[in-house]
Amino acid sequence: QARKHPRADLDVYVPIYDIVDSAIGVLRDISESGLRVAGVNARVGQAKTFQIPVDMLIEAPPLLIMAECKWVEIKRKNREYSIAGFEIVDLPEKDCKILRDYIKLLFLSTSGDWQLTD
Repeated sequence: QARKHPRADLDVYVPIYDIVDSAIGVLRDISESGLRVAGVNARVGQAKTFQIPVDMLIEAPPLLIMAECKWVEIKRKNREYSIAGFEIVDLPEKDCKILRDYIKLLFLSTSGDWQLTD
């Protein structure tokens, strides 16, 4: 089934900050409705406030995104870490525009590091 909002997978390191727990994770993918984060502890149903530095692509202050955890998966490679999926629940309109522009630039990047997935 096709997604309502295209999702940008990130193959480059983009830090994401969990404001409340003062933790740093890695943004793995993002769309206008949600995001996938590695390395941040979360429980299903838990609300988080994330800060995403978008200034590597656009001139804008960091995005503050309120999101609710929808799923958590534990990965085990060299060490154990979690990957969690979040649904964006609160984003002011001006930030929605920044997020849309950021995602658009991820898709338009000619570096080949980013790709569109459904």
